[in-house]
Amino acid sequence: MVSPVTHENSKLYYKDVDITKDLRVMTNRKFPHLFAFVSVGLWAGAAQAEMSPEDTWAHILSQVEASNYLVSASTSKDGDELIVSDIVFGIDDPVAGFSLKFEVGDWHFIPQSDGSVRLNMAEDARWDLKFRDTDGERVEIDVAQINKDSFVIFDREGDEIRSDYEWDSLRLDLLKVTNEGEEIGKDQLQFSLTLNDISGSNAFHQSDFNVSNGSTKISAAWIDLNVAPKEEDFRASWRSSLNDIVLSSTSQTLDDASLKDLEKAMRLGMNSAVTYRHGRGQTELRFSGEDGDAVISSSSDGGRTSVDLSKLGMNFLTEMSDWDISFMGSLFPMSFDASLGALAYGMSLPIVASEEEQKLGLRIELEDISISDSVWDIFDPIRVFDRDLMTVKFDVSGLMRLLTDYTSFDVEDADDIGAFQEAAEMNSLMIKSLMLSALGASAQVQGEFSFDNSDYNTFDGIPRPEGSVRLTMKGVNALLDKLSNSGLIGSEEVMGARMVMGMFTVPVGRDELEAEFWIDGNGGVYANGQQIQ
Repeated sequence: MVSPVTHENSKLYYKDVDITKDLRVMTNRKFPHLFAFVSVGLWAGAAQAEMSPEDTWAHILSQVEASNYLVSASTSKDGDELIVSDIVFGIDDPVAGFSLKFEVGDWHFIPQSDGSVRLNMAEDARWDLKFRDTDGERVEIDVAQINKDSFVIFDREGDEIRSDYEWDSLRLDLLKVTNEGEEIGKDQLQFSLTLNDISGSNAFHQSDFNVSNGSTKISAAWIDLNVAPKEEDFRASWRSSLNDIVLSSTSQTLDDASLKDLEKAMRLGMNSAVTYRHGRGQTELRFSGEDGDAVISSSSDGGRTSVDLSKLGMNFLTEMSDWDISFMGSLFPMSFDASLGALAYGMSLPIVASEEEQKLGLRIELEDISISDSVWDIFDPIRVFDRDLMTVKFDVSGLMRLLTDYTSFDVEDADDIGAFQEAAEMNSLMIKSLMLSALGASAQVQGEFSFDNSDYNTFDGIPRPEGSVRLTMKGVNALLDKLSNSGLIGSEEVMGARMVMGMFTVPVGRDELEAEFWIDGNGGVYANGQQIQ
């Protein structure tokens, strides 16, 4: 039996249960998170100034049970210490064909002299995951978890609960995979994830808007995978390491709001943001089979990913710097290297229908791309072309109004222009940068347009645009000469390309060309001052 808590405390504990329940039901059924249980007590509601061991366990129990998890455990006392033994958290969804069981052993809740409670967790834990794959076959995955020197400190001040946690190390080891009764053991498949020196904190404040802020630091992480199927001439391995990982998050939700209707919750002010950063990382993939072998190695100096979600929309951005990759082995025609100075990928997307303008955008940037001379020598053995670093940029943003919620749009109507007209209005578009720089030449486009959503006839199905773009090209004529001299294109193709450039561009310097295109308020299209439509 679980030790009871007072009725007054129970009411306080359960005030925030519905929000947590909705969120975890959505996420945990298909994406069970590593810390979903071991740090589940990091969210809490308001109560008295000090916490007892019984309060702490009762809160954890209320959270997991409110998330539709079943809990099996027994409690006992050793002085002021509460011992919760043989803890098993589980969930079973027969409709989805999914079940999860997490056996965490014994937890010890120890009151501290400052009024806080320390939770010491068992060293060994076990995960048992069962589901049906896309072919309807039954799959079972058993994973062992090893916690070294792990604990959580729960402390309360007013209506805010703070938890600070540490793991000397946390390791997950795949024990076995069973597919329709056929066991794939560690002799065929090995996987482990190790996290070293974990520390973090979370603070939950309950008011009209419940606010949660958390951060986690991980000194180093390793992934190790080995595959060796029986009776097959095939071996593969994957080893990765990351250093200096930092995770931070913040969220705000209206008290008593339900996340079952996500769009409604966002209209009521729900918002969240997550940031992930890491330092230097390395990866090595090895493969060997009857056709040969391959080794792919890569490293980077660090990266960052951020995501935020609110009624204004979703914003996503990931960045990575100084990425190097090498390819070796008999499966490749030659050994070669490549590098990337910087990678950036991001987008902005409205989600909730609104009368106000919302941001839309897409950004893809690959800067300072280089490949080894062994690759260049294949198509340029006499070094005709400049082997400078290459750069590609695509950065476009705009303002629009979403007329129907994102989740309400039927993707089967994606090819129907009329369906898009009913779902959204495009108000403006800014081309911040469309740029390609390679082989000693470069081209860049910049511009801006506004749209008249009352006129879908002038340009047949799209709102009439008004605005201009400017095209700038450098070194293109010299590049055409090199392409012709190397035999990659013929003289007729060079002549045709120069004829087109002569029609739509004007020279502004030595091998520098510019062109300006614009659309006026009546739908007229102009190139360098002359109307072409």
